Amino acid sequence: SENNWLGQGKKVGFNIDLSEETLKGEVNYYDPNYDFLGNSLSYSLFSRSNDKPNQGYENTLVGGGLGTTFEQYENVFFSPELSLSLEDLNTNSTASTQLKKQEGKYTDLYVNYSLNYDLRNSKYQPSSGYKTSFSQELPMVSDNNEISNTFIYTTYKTLNQSSDMIGKASLFLKSVNSFDGSDVRI
Repeated sequence: SENNWLGQGKKVGFNIDLSEETLKGEVNYYDPNYDFLGNSLSYSLFSRSNDKPNQGYENTLVGGGLGTTFEQYENVFFSPELSLSLEDLNTNSTASTQLKKQEGKYTDLYVNYSLNYDLRNSKYQPSSGYKTSFSQELPMVSDNNEISNTFIYTTYKTLNQSSDMIGKASLFLKSVNSFDGSDVRI
């Protein structure tokens, strides 16, 4: 990964994970000041392949996303994103009943967004303040009938002035609910 690509503060990342049962690859790009507008631009491409014969399945997931972030109001940031994924899930006789019901090919196009309220004294090594975030994943064209909601609250406080000890506490809540009462995909 590179956090200052071309000396312009752009972030570029490339990651490959390889194990006996899994192959994962991802490419990310983030421009914090796209076209000198003060808005960020990010995109990513990924591929994941799992072969889990002991658990009775193998799947391949390929996709990508395109998003931006901008300051809507003072200290309030809005981050819309469009993401697309293609999945192929195959099972064998040792798979669980839930996995067998979900076998097949899936195409998912999601509109995701998040709202962040940031009152930290610094984005780099904050010593006081808090950050609140709410995000949703909404299906536009999807074989899933689910909506995902996430809430994150993180607070920072200086615990000891003489040693510069900082405390951090976080709360993370997430729910995934079906629109029609059916099971959500694993």
